Amino acid sequence: KDSELVGLMDRDDSRQVMHITYGLLLKAKDDSGKALFRDEIYATLNTYEKDYRDVLKKHIGRHLEALGL
Repeated sequence: KDSELVGLMDRDDSRQVMHITYGLLLKAKDDSGKALFRDEIYATLNTYEKDYRDVLKKHIGRHLEALGL
């Protein structure tokens, strides 16, 4: 459901799928060689840069804490 998209990246399974396919998504091209997803991904990250940075900082922080750093 579209209403569930907001919390999609809060789910471990969703994040793992994005993590392992991120490079493929950035490199994927249509038959004419135009990027399929890259430009939209980058535009979204630029639009929500602060939000992305805050979430990433929190997420990486949990990993560092688990390592005792």
